[in-house]
Amino acid sequence: MRIGKFLFCIVPVIILIWLFNNSIGSLPPLGKILDPVHGFMANAETEKDFIDQNFNVSYYHESKVNPATISLHINGKIYFDERLVPHIFADDDWSLYFLQGYVHAKYRLWQMETQTRAAGGRLSEVLGKDLLQYDREKRRMGMVVAAENALKELEKDPGAYNCVAAYTQGINEYISRELNNYSSLPVEFKLLDYKPEAWTELKTMLLLKYMANTLTGYDDDVEYTNLLKKLGRKDFDILFPDRPEGIDPIIPSEKKYDFVPVINDTVQHLSEQAYYETMPGKRNTNNGIGSNNWAVAPSKTKNGFPILSNDPHLQLNLPSLWFEIQLHTPTQNVYGASLPGAPGVVIGFNDSISWGLTNGGRDVRDWYAIQFKDDTRNEYAYNNTWKKTEKKMEVIKIKGKEDFIDTVLWTHHGPMVYTNFDTTKRSWNNLAMRWAAIDPSSDFKAFYLLNRAKNYDDYRNALQYYDCPTQNFVFACTNGDIAIIQQGKHAIKYHEEGRFILDGSNKQNDWQQYIPWQQNPFILNPERGFVSSANQHPTDSTYPYYYTGSDFEFFRNRRINDLLSAMQNITVDSLKRIQQDNFNFIASEALPVMFEHLQTTNPIILEMKNSDSFKKKEDLEPKAFLTKNIYKELYGWSYMNNAEIITPTYFQIWYDVLYDSLWDELNDKDIALIKPDDYNHIHAIKNLPGDYAYFDLQSTPDKKETLADIINLAFEITVQKIDSIQKTNPENLKWYLFKHTNIVHLSQLPAFSRANIQNGGYRHIINATSGRNGPSWRMIVEMSSPVNAYGVYPGGQSGNPGSKYFDNFIDDWAAGNYYALHLFSSEEEAKKNTLFSFSFN
Repeated sequence: MRIGKFLFCIVPVIILIWLFNNSIGSLPPLGKILDPVHGFMANAETEKDFIDQNFNVSYYHESKVNPATISLHINGKIYFDERLVPHIFADDDWSLYFLQGYVHAKYRLWQMETQTRAAGGRLSEVLGKDLLQYDREKRRMGMVVAAENALKELEKDPGAYNCVAAYTQGINEYISRELNNYSSLPVEFKLLDYKPEAWTELKTMLLLKYMANTLTGYDDDVEYTNLLKKLGRKDFDILFPDRPEGIDPIIPSEKKYDFVPVINDTVQHLSEQAYYETMPGKRNTNNGIGSNNWAVAPSKTKNGFPILSNDPHLQLNLPSLWFEIQLHTPTQNVYGASLPGAPGVVIGFNDSISWGLTNGGRDVRDWYAIQFKDDTRNEYAYNNTWKKTEKKMEVIKIKGKEDFIDTVLWTHHGPMVYTNFDTTKRSWNNLAMRWAAIDPSSDFKAFYLLNRAKNYDDYRNALQYYDCPTQNFVFACTNGDIAIIQQGKHAIKYHEEGRFILDGSNKQNDWQQYIPWQQNPFILNPERGFVSSANQHPTDSTYPYYYTGSDFEFFRNRRINDLLSAMQNITVDSLKRIQQDNFNFIASEALPVMFEHLQTTNPIILEMKNSDSFKKKEDLEPKAFLTKNIYKELYGWSYMNNAEIITPTYFQIWYDVLYDSLWDELNDKDIALIKPDDYNHIHAIKNLPGDYAYFDLQSTPDKKETLADIINLAFEITVQKIDSIQKTNPENLKWYLFKHTNIVHLSQLPAFSRANIQNGGYRHIINATSGRNGPSWRMIVEMSSPVNAYGVYPGGQSGNPGSKYFDNFIDDWAAGNYYALHLFSSEEEAKKNTLFSFSFN
């Protein structure tokens, strides 16, 4: 009896102890996470986090570049200012990058770990089986191979390699020194129940390839191949032109291409495959990845100094993609946005030059149809013979499960990404991917040299090492020079080569030669007094090389150029206003056309148009009043997408309904297709006949609609949608609530995220803030002496959700405010602005 009572009491206790110390599914050990001393409460910020500290760090390092074991001592000091920006002063490069690695790890380790696991296809290892398909895809894309190739190139350059090696040692020093028990782990590791692993140089390369995938890991080859077959050449060229009329390219027409181009005499051979099925996650509209940058010559500025601006548009996350930092040694002094997981500054300035980036948008990924000899897939047809495939075994570890073994086929073109990946997409089984990001490259060296550049020649010299992803590097110098270069390694292609699926058996379809880097589009000190880019076409038709891209911009670039062309006596504040500009270029071109057709078909609008006054609400039935009110608001709109007003919401609903209705022929659940981009959509409604064949609703097979019919129907649906919102919550018609800008934590946990950020803008607007994307870093630099710089990003320096520095920049970013960026020239200057410091000696 006593034993029974004892068991009755002790068994529940044992079960609770087990439950509180072990994971259950996706739940972490609740006892450990709820422990008030060692659990999530231990991550709360206290005063001890902001006190001066001293460290003594010496160790032996075995160099891979210069085979020898050397003794190293770290000498330097990190001064943290009031915004938690570290200003690192070090005696030498090794100490500098060691300390950068240390401080990145201190504030952003979980983010660094997560992003490199994502790049390398290793999320299942810590997050479980739900991430298996994601991991498989990244392995099959060759992300690890790409990183390994980049690391091999890096090891050929002792200076650049030692930078990454020192950075790696700094990260690992922090992990071993500070994260030696459960209570010290960042809260995300506790919630997801795993520990950080040692950093490696390969992880840094993986992070750079993660960015390459973000910026170039998309294309429309399959969709264009299907569209060409479905529409025929005539309509395809009308709706999907390679170079539409009216583009405003990066390099102005004054540029003369006086070099002798390399000739490529091959002719593309297309695949004869039937329709390709759609793939999950294939984008159907603009992906929101873009950027703006420009530099203004001294002749157009009030103070007589060049001014450079940059705001890269990327996904808005917490922790932020960027981390502000200053790096100072006796031979360099640079400030800007760094990428946690990589040493150096990516976008920034030193005491002589400034630089910024926008995505080039060039197509650097092609797909080839492969014909296998038999079902073994051991050989494939190439150049009138059979060539052996390479089979790589990928072992993917899965938390709580057995390892998954995946076999990836590689051809000389590249990996067969989707072979046996998804049985419902069998038509993708025969496609091999050729992607520039997999090739050996020295991209990191370009930034290593750019951080130290003093003039235009240094800038040009640095960028010769940059290959992928294609970027538009804008430049300004204290001597008055401004320039822009579209830099990347680009295959020389025949007209339209790479727009469609290519025949992988034909040798002529291979990438055989590359445009010399000196012949990439660039201009120095143009006559118009400024350079700019916003992801548009880089050149006009006089550039002798063919290129294509699937996501060129047509609106932000024209607005920027219009504003800069008209401006004189430009100041930093002038350019702040341009970065915050909310003018909706799409609306300014589309809405007049929509009004033109609406006025001729809608009886309520016709009545209003012919009326001398706008009737009072009580004189009209509700729908009629709402219809007229929407029309009146839109008719008087200035095309500004400001946060608090409702008119942009009215327009966007109408525009989206019209767009979806007009191109419903291109909705297909089985075949991979896309619709015309916004520029070609507007060109179509402005210039094509109203009875154009594809201006028709598929839902009415017995009737042929016209453009006017569809515009009118879209307006009626818009009235219904707005009426529904007004009846449920009229506040949601305010533009910022309708577009719903969210900055989401990488863990997807709502408690660590920020929703409904109050700001204006949208896709294709200079202030390109949409639902999940936007200006991830705003920077304006006046190249005076000393440099006068300002910047802000939507996040905070700390990756700890329990820190006041986690998201403290967001409200200022949303309001259009900037912070002064301090490039201190000496430690004495830094000390005067220090909140606390770390000393290493």
